[in-house]
Amino acid sequence: QDVPLLNDYVCVHPQRLADVYKQILSYRLVENLTYSGRITTCISSAGFKQMTESLLSEGVMDRKLFTPLCMPSGNVDVLMKLLEHFCIAYPIDDYKKLLLPWLLPMVSKKLQPHV
Repeated sequence: QDVPLLNDYVCVHPQRLADVYKQILSYRLVENLTYSGRITTCISSAGFKQMTESLLSEGVMDRKLFTPLCMPSGNVDVLMKLLEHFCIAYPIDDYKKLLLPWLLPMVSKKLQPHV
């Protein structure tokens, strides 16, 4: 009831949803993302590299990167809303990207003490 978009969906395969969450929450998230299959139709190789670098350096995941996680493109909006609803990720740029807080750098290089 809190998220109107979710009122129209029923999770028929909860294990599949749990598997996708497990991949997203994994410390090996970038390793799970490969430039093959369906992703090659919507992102160039250079674009994919830039998106994965942004994920590693800034903790920001482009919505196009959900494709290799085996989510049908029609369900990406639902997945993003669920991630937001449970405070796992936060939308940026009107849901074009998600901020994944656990991937944020712990300490900025500028703030590290000089030894």
